[in-house]
Amino acid sequence: MFFIAEVDQPIRVAFLLVPGFSLVPFVAASEPLRMANRLTGRAVFEIGFFSQTDGPVLAGNGMQIVPNGPIESLCTYPNVFVTGGFEPRIVTSKSLITLLKDLAKYGPMVGAIGTGSFHLARAKLLDGMRATVHWEYATSFAEEFSNVHVTRSLYEIASNRMTCSGGIAAMDMMTHLISKQVSDALATAIADTFVHGRVRQPQTLQQVLLPVLASRIPVVVNAAINLMQRQSSNRVSIEKLALEVGVSRRHLNRLFKQYLDQTPLAFANGLRLERARSLIIHGDRELNEVADSVGFETQSAFSRAYRKKFGEPPSGSRHILTDESS
Repeated sequence: MFFIAEVDQPIRVAFLLVPGFSLVPFVAASEPLRMANRLTGRAVFEIGFFSQTDGPVLAGNGMQIVPNGPIESLCTYPNVFVTGGFEPRIVTSKSLITLLKDLAKYGPMVGAIGTGSFHLARAKLLDGMRATVHWEYATSFAEEFSNVHVTRSLYEIASNRMTCSGGIAAMDMMTHLISKQVSDALATAIADTFVHGRVRQPQTLQQVLLPVLASRIPVVVNAAINLMQRQSSNRVSIEKLALEVGVSRRHLNRLFKQYLDQTPLAFANGLRLERARSLIIHGDRELNEVADSVGFETQSAFSRAYRKKFGEPPSGSRHILTDESS
């Protein structure tokens, strides 16, 4: 939750913008605070924008945000959110780690939006906690930070840490906090102003697979997909999977073909390859290690399956995306 330093005083919230930050979640997080001030006619929130250099910060889309205060005053804000971007490799400087550790000493609440979770985790500020990150980075995040309980939730809220997956989920998180700490009526008015509709709760999962079909496919198929996602590092036994969801293998095959136009085995293999792609793009493990981590017995079998699904060898994904980020 937001830390409120003094009753009847504005709730002070700051955003530390990392170069290349994603503009959408930043705006989605900051605008509900501004709108709270506008709709109430008073300063419910005091909002700060900061960069480590005190100069303008370039967003991933090329737009610039000018800080409204020197970095030295960041520690006076009791609520600070680190806002990251969508680079193929998330780099955390030593100076940023030092700054975040200092903030954790000064301020009661340090949070992250999108890949900002990487920076908090590298500063050891998420150890032993539940945290989330954008689904595209979830696999590599879990690989790097085994001491963090990574979830696929839209956002996670603890007493002194908050993490948000990014995108429009940042608006859900901020509106949810306003509902809990200011008023439901104000939160509803903010959501209506932004034509946002229903404010999603923290436990809501990020919609990664089948966003259109998710509400239409049978419960049994959804249950099987959830089990596959948890076992995406291993070869899946369809016989065992069918037993766990309470149907025969033949019936499970029929349902997958009917609703997803592929067999359960093909779907499970697709998940393993998606996991491998994420590890290749966002990590630095050797390709044979990636193949082994997703359950392929040989590098050649992995390469054939990867090329068939993505139209390029595993090494192609790594090289292309590295070139794009340079």
